[in-house]
Amino acid sequence: VFGKMYYRMALDYLKILYTMPYEGLPILCLVSREQNTGKSTFFKLLKAIFGNNALQIGNSDLSNDFNGFWTSKLVIGVDETFIEKKMILEKIKSLATSDNIVMNKKGRDQEEVAFFGKFLLMSNNEDNFINASEEDTRFWVIKVPVIEKKDLDVRLMEKMIDEIPALLHFLSKRKMQHPVKMTRFWFPDEAIKTEALRKVIEQSKQAIQKELK
Repeated sequence: VFGKMYYRMALDYLKILYTMPYEGLPILCLVSREQNTGKSTFFKLLKAIFGNNALQIGNSDLSNDFNGFWTSKLVIGVDETFIEKKMILEKIKSLATSDNIVMNKKGRDQEEVAFFGKFLLMSNNEDNFINASEEDTRFWVIKVPVIEKKDLDVRLMEKMIDEIPALLHFLSKRKMQHPVKMTRFWFPDEAIKTEALRKVIEQSKQAIQKELK
């Protein structure tokens, strides 16, 4: 999923999720137009690791007033993402830096609770699934490579689940590539400014800006 360039950083990301869940992390965006990339499978692995502390939701859930079923989760996956409403995108960006959230359950009074959720966006739209600017430091966008047919394994999920205890032991003992927290999203800004993010930023510019360029 992360390729050779971001493999060690991805292990850092997983170790922080597992051992330091209250630390802030960037909004991870896995994008690819092609099928057979493993975007959804990666979330399934996180779901298998964290159980009920991981949940997949949709755009409608983010715009819904009632948010009680996802506000307490550690990993919040949004699949087939195409966020048209600026309000929803701003909500995700705001929550990425928030320590608290107002939880609203049906038939219950609103209450402010701690929020430590990490968003994972998965999309087939590589360049325009969000609007991003040059100043955005919240998004870690990964262009996921296609898995060759010869490397496809129909039992992959089953094998990964068997390996979870070993994976968690490995993560807990592993020395991190980025052992020191550099920003509010742990990693230095330059580390998450990927080529895939640059393409999103270019696509987000107004038509007149593109035409002039």
